[in-house]
Amino acid sequence: MSEQKPDIAILKNIPIFSSLSDSELQNILNAPDNGIIEFGMKEIIIKESEIGDCMYIVLDGAVEVLMRGLGRDISMATLRPGDFFGEQALTIIDETGRRNATVKS
Repeated sequence: MSEQKPDIAILKNIPIFSSLSDSELQNILNAPDNGIIEFGMKEIIIKESEIGDCMYIVLDGAVEVLMRGLGRDISMATLRPGDFFGEQALTIIDETGRRNATVKS
């Protein structure tokens, strides 16, 4: 993780953060466990069925969301800067806490 932190403006556009104040958003960015991680091309960021413990926001580049089906990975979406993923494993919607897709850079 690098020491660089994104601006709070990127968080304001994410629905789950939209009701938070600027100071609350800044507290999220300043939390010691939050940071920027860089991934190489086609590197796995999260893997389907693993236990989720965080969410991700795409700051640069693109990531591909894949789900296993018919014995192979099927591309479900391409996410770009400002998009986010991994939050579903952290919510009540998925009580198992498991990831429902693989995401690659």
